[in-house]
Amino acid sequence: MSSIKLKSAFDAVVETYDQSAELQHKVAHQLIKNWIVSCQRSSWIDLGAGTGAVSLLLEKNNQLQCALDLSFQMCRKIYQKNKISVINADIENLPFAHSSIQNIVSSFALHWCNPLKAIKEISRINTEKGYFIAAIPIAGSLEELINAGQESKLMPNLYGFPSQQEWFNALSLADFNVQRFEISYEKLECESVKDLRNLFRSMGGHVARISGAGLIGKYQWQKFLQAMEQFRHPTGQLRLYYKVLWICAQRCPI
Repeated sequence: MSSIKLKSAFDAVVETYDQSAELQHKVAHQLIKNWIVSCQRSSWIDLGAGTGAVSLLLEKNNQLQCALDLSFQMCRKIYQKNKISVINADIENLPFAHSSIQNIVSSFALHWCNPLKAIKEISRINTEKGYFIAAIPIAGSLEELINAGQESKLMPNLYGFPSQQEWFNALSLADFNVQRFEISYEKLECESVKDLRNLFRSMGGHVARISGAGLIGKYQWQKFLQAMEQFRHPTGQLRLYYKVLWICAQRCPI
């Protein structure tokens, strides 16, 4: 997805994002508690900060250097919350000097980027022995939608998540040493497919743009709804999963 379209999408949902991003806030807390704390580093920049899930937690602990996001409206929202330092910029074209940033964190943002471009930029600005920590949705995320689409021959227009291997290859090429990584499956629950689609739209993405025109379109839509029912949990909610790569890497000396 182009940076212009991405920026526009997130600008448009700034007022609804927080109320829909329960999973993103959960991941932010886990990233701080289980990954950043163990590094014992005092200053971080947050890439793809959104409305500030990670940034505000870091600021509370006096660990935030600045927050950065592609969306001007997201940056504005963060600043309105706590008057912290915010930069409106693209992760694939960072406005920092070479080897100028010690520690970098990103949560649920890098999946929108090209792995090679993003990691190359992160490596460029990272100091030797600086840390890069991230939680990244990867290929294998939202497979329930893909499976239902295959069964109904109505494929949702999902953004392709880069794979775990693509991120590891990018890190290796950019002189990062992966010190620790984990894979988890983070659940997303909704009452219906309509609610799921609205949830994605309220967070800047979308599941599908499905045409109901014609008998074939309507038939495929009904088949898709039926196929999705196999993912309804006994609690009554549709349950989908993000496959998340949690990673801690250190910039190797040149």
